[in-house]
Amino acid sequence: MTDPYAHGPSAGPNGYSPVPGGAVPGPGSQVHGPNGYAAGASGNAYLAGPDSNAYGRPDHGNPYAVPPPGLPDRVRRPGWITAAAIIVWFFAPWALLAGLFAMFIGGISQMWGESDSTVFGDLQPGAALTLIGLGIVVVSVLAIVLGVQLWQGKQVGRIGLTVIMAGALVWLVVHTWGGEGSPWLGVVLGVFVVVAMWLPASTRYVRERAARRR
Repeated sequence: MTDPYAHGPSAGPNGYSPVPGGAVPGPGSQVHGPNGYAAGASGNAYLAGPDSNAYGRPDHGNPYAVPPPGLPDRVRRPGWITAAAIIVWFFAPWALLAGLFAMFIGGISQMWGESDSTVFGDLQPGAALTLIGLGIVVVSVLAIVLGVQLWQGKQVGRIGLTVIMAGALVWLVVHTWGGEGSPWLGVVLGVFVVVAMWLPASTRYVRERAARRR
């Protein structure tokens, strides 16, 4: 008569089989738990389930689940963000040089004497040109820094560049309507940068990057 409590060759030290059915899995075999789901890399078939990932950790349907250490960042930067950042980095240095040149001309004008005319109230033309150049330099440096923040998927970069581009667009449109040139290329590129930063793919990228930093 066969003893139903006899221990087979696969029994553990406490007399119980380590896996259901008493079969010892061989190399490359798949272990299934009582819930019918295969075990992950942890080898524990009882922890595996429909929401488990390949590392035995439950994701519970969270699309922002942090991957185990050592895995590359799988958040892909959309082309809209890349294009917007490159446009900012291309034009901001030129604006920076223009601001430095304006400051230089304003300083030279003040050194060689001022005329009797004034602008912006009591400011001499040289002083006003220096202040305008200084403002352009500050905004240009800020735009370069915010472009880096946008590239990294940070919300502060997107909001800051939106404010800067909105101000630049207003200035370009006013000068265009005033007959002082036709900077339509700048207007088109400015609109493109603003729209590209707020497209659904860009918003998804910013949110996913924010979730990874938590």
